[in-house]
Amino acid sequence: IEQDTLTVTEPAPLAVSFEIMPLLCSGDNNASVEAMISGGTPGYSVNWNNGGTGTQIGNLGPGIYTANVTDMNGCVLTDSTAVERPDSMTIQVEKTDPGCFGASNGQIRLYVSGGQMPYRYSIDGVNFGGSSSFIGLKAGVYTILIRDNNSCITAYTDSLLQPPAVMVALGPDTTIVLGDSVLVIPDVSDAFGMVKYKWRSVLVEDLMCLDTPECSMIWAKPYQTNTYIVTVTDENGCKGSDDIVVNVIKPRGAYVPTGFSPNGDLTNDLLVVYGKSLQIRRVVSFRVYDRWGEKLYEDSDFSVNDETRGWDGSFRGRNCDPGVYVWYVEVEYRDGYRESLSGNVTLIR
Repeated sequence: IEQDTLTVTEPAPLAVSFEIMPLLCSGDNNASVEAMISGGTPGYSVNWNNGGTGTQIGNLGPGIYTANVTDMNGCVLTDSTAVERPDSMTIQVEKTDPGCFGASNGQIRLYVSGGQMPYRYSIDGVNFGGSSSFIGLKAGVYTILIRDNNSCITAYTDSLLQPPAVMVALGPDTTIVLGDSVLVIPDVSDAFGMVKYKWRSVLVEDLMCLDTPECSMIWAKPYQTNTYIVTVTDENGCKGSDDIVVNVIKPRGAYVPTGFSPNGDLTNDLLVVYGKSLQIRRVVSFRVYDRWGEKLYEDSDFSVNDETRGWDGSFRGRNCDPGVYVWYVEVEYRDGYRESLSGNVTLIR
C-alpha cells in the first residue's frame, strides 16, 4: 500500500477595515470611504449599499455605508462604517437698535458654538476678522458670515429697527405788526421722557421764555422779520427741530398836528410829536422854523407822545405871532430805521 500526504492550506480569514475622509462642514456631501481588504484570496470585488462598486466610494453625505466583499473563491464578508455629520454652527445674538432716528449706534454681537474654532466674521462678505461684535450700525438688514477653522461658512441675517423720529412743529409762519408779539409753542411727538428745549433766532434778539428753565414756549417780539428755531432733546439724546418765520409789517406812524393854541388853557398848548410808541424808539430831532427860515425851536432824543416836550410857540422868551410855521422831525424806529418828516403848523392865539 502506497501512501501520500496532501496538505490543504486554509487562506487567512477575509477581513476589511475602512479609511474615511470625513465631512468637514455640516451640509457637505463630499466624504469618501475606502475599504482596506486583507485575507481571503485576492481578486476581490466590492459592492456597496449605495450602489457603488470598487474599494472606494465618494461624494458621500452622512450615513451608514455597507460593503459586501467577495474574494476570488467566492468567499463573502459584509461590514459597515459610518460617515458622521459634523456639528453645525449654532448662533445666538445680542443686538441693540439705533437709539435715534438716523443714528449710527446700533450693535450686533454674535455668540457661536459648534463647527471648528476659531471663528472669523465678516459683515461685508469680503473682509473677515476675529471680532464677533459689530458697532456703529444704522437701521437696516445685515448678513454676517461666520467662517470656522475648516473654512465652513454659515450666514446669519438680522435687522436693526429704525426708531421714530422726534417730531417738532412750531406751526405755520405768521405775520405781526411792528411792536406786537406772538406766542410760539412747540408741538413735540415721539420723544422719550422729558425733553429739553434750545431756542435761537437768525437775528440776535432776546427770547422771552414763559417757563424758565425749561423754556418750552416763547414770546417772540421781533422788530423785523425773523426766523426762530427750536431744537428739542429727549432723555435718549434724540433731537428734533423746527423753525417758524415771524414776518413784521412796519407801518410808519409819526405825525405832528396841523395846528396848536399856546394860550395857557392847558389844552393843545404845545406842538408835540405823536406816534406809536411800540414802533418808534425815539425822536432823534424836532425843529421849528418861521417862514423866513429862522430856527425857532429844537429838541432831540425824546419819546413820542411826551406832552412835556414840544414847542410852546415862543422864541427867546417872546410869544411868536399867529401864523404858519414849518416843522422838521426825524424819528428812529425799533428796527433801527430812521425817517425824516416835515410839514406846516398853524399857530393860533
